[in-house]
Amino acid sequence: MIKEKQGKYERLYRAVDRREFDQEIKDFQDEAKEADYNEEQYFNQHADSFFSELDRTFGYLYSEKEEPFQLLLTIDEWTREGDVSGSLLMRTRKSDHNKPYTETRYEAVGITDGSMLQLYTTVDGKKTKLTGHFHGDASQFELSFWETDRPLIFHAVTEEEFKTKEKAFKNSSE
Repeated sequence: MIKEKQGKYERLYRAVDRREFDQEIKDFQDEAKEADYNEEQYFNQHADSFFSELDRTFGYLYSEKEEPFQLLLTIDEWTREGDVSGSLLMRTRKSDHNKPYTETRYEAVGITDGSMLQLYTTVDGKKTKLTGHFHGDASQFELSFWETDRPLIFHAVTEEEFKTKEKAFKNSSE
């Protein structure tokens, strides 16, 4: 046996034969395989739950009274591998009483793993990258936006909730 002291901690080492050593290595490898299996199972359950929520969501809305714009991201298509495509509708208030707001739709493609989110779109002829992450599930996420220097928080909405917010935005623009 060997006794090693490091500060207030002591470690005791004992000699083992080859058979006992091989068994320890095998046990360690079995534990590692089990941990990998459990991690994969957890990821698959999270992905199933996440994409199921994504299917039930009409879109993701960013709408704040003090902001001159309202954003709706809709996911039209996604794959289990994480590819997503959709569109970003941007409604912007104007000072023109004849046309109090404008609407611009941007096509968006990107990737997600249920945690991170990267989208690419074209703004004024330039490819623009939007990055962010989901907050645990598919109910909300943070996303960078080219009009601000901070990420915006988008919330999942039903079609009815969106129409209510859309009407409020249009009324406040007039």
